[in-house]
This record gives sequence, C-alpha cells and structure tokens, in this order.
Amino acid sequence: MGTDSNIPYVHHTLNFWRGCTPVSPGCANCYMFREQVRYGKDPTKVVRCSKAIWDQPYAGGKKEWKPGDRVMVCSWSDFFHPAADEWRRDAYTVMLSRPDIHWIVPTKRTERIVECLGLAWSAGFHVESLTILASVENQAMADKRIPELLEVKGGVSTSFPPFHAGISIEPMLGPVDISRWVYHNACGCTENDVEPESDERFRCIHCRDSHAVSELEWAIIGAENALGGKVRHIRSVHVHSAKCDCQSAGVPVYVKQIHYDDKACSGRLNKMPKGWPRQYPEYME
Repeated sequence: MGTDSNIPYVHHTLNFWRGCTPVSPGCANCYMFREQVRYGKDPTKVVRCSKAIWDQPYAGGKKEWKPGDRVMVCSWSDFFHPAADEWRRDAYTVMLSRPDIHWIVPTKRTERIVECLGLAWSAGFHVESLTILASVENQAMADKRIPELLEVKGGVSTSFPPFHAGISIEPMLGPVDISRWVYHNACGCTENDVEPESDERFRCIHCRDSHAVSELEWAIIGAENALGGKVRHIRSVHVHSAKCDCQSAGVPVYVKQIHYDDKACSGRLNKMPKGWPRQYPEYME
C-alpha cells in the first residue's frame, strides 16, 4: 500500500516531529526507540523534523500526494505529546492546506485531546478529514482511552466540530473486550444480546432499551512486532474476538498482522494474513 510508508493501510507517513516517552505497556518494544538508537539519536528527546519532511504534502512528480491518500501522522512520536505543543499549530496549518487527504492520528495521550484540539479549533483550525485512533494495547488502556476519545467526539467535554474516531489495538498484548463501545450502550449488552432496530440503532433483548450504533468508525488490530526475542505473543483467538465485536456492529476492521499459534513458531509474525479482513471506513475509500 505505502508509496513512502511501511505501514500497509496508509499511503504515506508524515512525522512533524520525532521522539517520544513511554506512557503504557504498549511502548515497551516500540520500533521508534530501536530505530532512533540505530541512527545514533536519543529517542526520548522530542525534536521538530526538517522542512523537507514538512513539505512532503506539496511534492510533485512521483512523490506527489494524491487526493484521497491516507497519511499516518507522527508514527515516530505522538501528535499530542506535550513536548510538541509549540509546533502543533504549524502542523494544523499543513493539514488544513490538504483537506483532500485523510489524516490519521494514533495516540496514547487521549486525555490531551480536549486541550490540544480545543485550542486549535477555537482559533479556526478544523480538519474535517481527521481520524483520531486511540491506541489500546490491553483492556486497561481500552477502559481508559476509548471513553476519553468518545467523550470528545460526542461533544460531552466541549463543543467540537465533528471528526472521525477509531481504535488501534496494536500491539495487542492480551484479550481486549470492546463490545461495550462498539454497541455504545449503558446496560452492557453485547452482540449476543441485541437485535437490529434500524441502520443506526440496536435494541437489547433483555432490557429492551434502544442503543446507538458505535461512534467508533474503524479498528486496526495487530500483534506485536519486536526483535531479539522480546515479542509478547498473542493468540489468534483474541484477535478473532475483537474482530467479531467490530464486524457484528458494522465497524470496519483491518487486521494488520497476527502471531502463529503453533508453539514452535511462538511470536513469529504472520503479516497480512489470508482470510482476515482488511477493511476501511466508507469515507476513506
């Protein structure tokens, strides 16, 4: 997929800045730390990248970014990292200049979305083609970050213009139950407890309450990719469970990679596995 990215579900990556600091278990084997050390750089120091990188959206010829391209933002950092606060307005300006691009922003700092986007949007920065992915590597992080993301998207925290919301379960470090959010309900029903009411509603067969279809619009699932035998193995049954939660609620899901279940191959990656979905939201297609 990538024209200048190794991430299979995007065409490009744009690192406005690089460097990050660990905040949760998913950071332990992050490839950014490994690669930055390989290049002789301090991975914990957040620095602004060169003008040449910032100018990538305006390149011509073979490097031209085409309308509808998907772009991963800050794959070597976190877009909402506090050390980058002084540069974020400039990043918004670049993103606003290419509204024909799908800007995909993964983050482990969902608690900062209100602060960072609120200031930007109050100043007139609103990128309609923005998708924010909450990174939820385990159940604890899902329980924390998904509600924080959906609180902003739902306008509970503040009055924000609309944006797209999804999750990235990568690296998946264990079973992650996301049914309560893909069905967006208060009573805790799952796909086994609901029946369709309309294109936008489900009805619980127990309490008979009507529930909204998920505000999550996309899910990425991927097993950990790490070197030196440090990989944390995940069984395909856990990937399958999260995939089914999404598909039952009509949430597009992209399974990037899984681990082979065979103990002799424990931790070995099966990239782009056959038979697993690689779906995109309609607005990205």
